[in-house]
Amino acid sequence: MGAYSGLRPIAERMAAGKDIVGWQSPAENKRRRLAREAAMASKPVKETSQRMAAEEIPEGLDALIASVRGPSSEDRLMADAKAYVNDRFDNFKAVGLSEDDARAFDGLGQLPNGLNGPRELRVNVKPGVEQRRHSQYSDEVNDLTGQVDINPVIDPVTGDAMVTNFGKVGEGLTVADIDGYDQATEYVQQQLGRLGGRKVVRNNDDDFNAPDFMIDGQEFDGETTRPAWNEPAVQMYTKVIDEDAYGGDKYQMAGSIKDKIIDMARQNPEMGIVDIVNKIPSFSGGRNRRGGKQHNPGEGKVLSSKKGIIVTELSNEDHQRNKSKDIHADPIIGAYYQDLDRVYDAVQSLKGNDLISALQVRPNDGHRNAANREPRGRVYIEPPSSMSNQINRDFRDITPLAQQLFDY
Repeated sequence: MGAYSGLRPIAERMAAGKDIVGWQSPAENKRRRLAREAAMASKPVKETSQRMAAEEIPEGLDALIASVRGPSSEDRLMADAKAYVNDRFDNFKAVGLSEDDARAFDGLGQLPNGLNGPRELRVNVKPGVEQRRHSQYSDEVNDLTGQVDINPVIDPVTGDAMVTNFGKVGEGLTVADIDGYDQATEYVQQQLGRLGGRKVVRNNDDDFNAPDFMIDGQEFDGETTRPAWNEPAVQMYTKVIDEDAYGGDKYQMAGSIKDKIIDMARQNPEMGIVDIVNKIPSFSGGRNRRGGKQHNPGEGKVLSSKKGIIVTELSNEDHQRNKSKDIHADPIIGAYYQDLDRVYDAVQSLKGNDLISALQVRPNDGHRNAANREPRGRVYIEPPSSMSNQINRDFRDITPLAQQLFDY
């Protein structure tokens, strides 16, 4: 028989809910004897007897009495566990989630690609709308569970649990679901910034030409890209019109602009992109709302007063279907942050053949809500790979939680 085989009848009777009589182990007999002695010691006796009893109390009896009279360690553990669960449910409800969310968060796995963070909770809240409820690990290990908790990400602007809604406006998704944005891609860019802990708020609701976002009193913009453009590149000019190509379509316009920049760069290998664009006499900013000519090309984001750009990369298909009407809030395949002070210094250093290799001119018709839509080119510079870390910072290096907005 094993060392503990004598305890099996006790365990069996306990499991059956029966009293345990005559099956005490030596340790249990000792504990009971000491308890009886403690009870006798607590009865009123003569003074001499009290002194005698005190002298005879075995060492450690006080602790034993406390353990007999107080709650067991299992009882305390159960009470702590119940309090923890109730507090967790209350905390989830306080930020707009439910008890079911709290249970589901506990089962979330880790983000892919070795990123330090939990996955998001995906819920189909209504036909055509997938809601992602964002999660994060607690800063400290829970003493009760011995693990870090998985908690909601708190939206730094609203103070509620942070959620992102994906879908198509008009087919289940509403404008309210994307925080009132008329361009769904900007809504996703906002969410990226908020996952990074920044108070990103919309800035262009009254003027679509205004910077897209304000963050802590500074101007920021959003930008989208796709794999076919082999980048992310940076926008130098948002509106360039070549008067020599005026009247053609946007593709003819963009081709003419690119050819003239390349010719000028070859003739002036010491000049950067800004000096080259300023030197070409046929370049203008097109027509204003009253039909008058704007002599200077429209400066892009790198040349603006903006602090930085949040860049989201969509699949070629998702990017293309948002070009005519940006109403699809889609998961992304890449995300970057561009600090424009660093970008400007890097781009201006490109000259001659390096500048030509980095040049992109994208055909464009202008903002769909603009009264003065006309074919134009947008001038971008795609930095060489040696400058990539200087210009484009992967948003997942800022916060691994950015992965929760990805298509994976």
